[in-house]
Amino acid sequence: KLLGSELEEGGDSAALASAFGEIITQIDAESPFRIKRLKLCSAVRDFGDVDVFEPPMFSPSERSKFIWYVELDGADPRFDEGTDSFGHEFMVRTEMFSTETGVPVVPPVENTVNHSASSRIRDLFLRNVFEIPPTLQYGWYTVKITVNERHSGSQSQMGLDLLWVPSL
Repeated sequence: KLLGSELEEGGDSAALASAFGEIITQIDAESPFRIKRLKLCSAVRDFGDVDVFEPPMFSPSERSKFIWYVELDGADPRFDEGTDSFGHEFMVRTEMFSTETGVPVVPPVENTVNHSASSRIRDLFLRNVFEIPPTLQYGWYTVKITVNERHSGSQSQMGLDLLWVPSL
């Protein structure tokens, strides 16, 4: 309400910038941990700098694997005084199941990802290679990525559909 009054009265730009900064800080503090974006890629260079398979079609002879890429939002790092760094530890589970029936078609792949940085990072990305079994029947499948942030216990998951065809 105070911000609205200042805007009506033509408050100075420094006060406005300060007010917006406080709002952003409050929102960041309340932001839940989540997967903001999931993409199936041929290359991942950096945060947001990816080559996405569009459309998400794959085949055993021409395109049998992809890199899944997730952008995480609201991660809550722990500060380690010994290394003077902020650390994240994530448990990641990759699953693939039939889109039509929901039945898993490959065993889940689980791994632990550790990340450390000299400054606090709340938004970051994870990636890994996933190979589709060549014996899989052709059709629509869903790849689901689940990420658990170890120390907070927060979890998020997201899925994407792909089409497995004899040839592209």
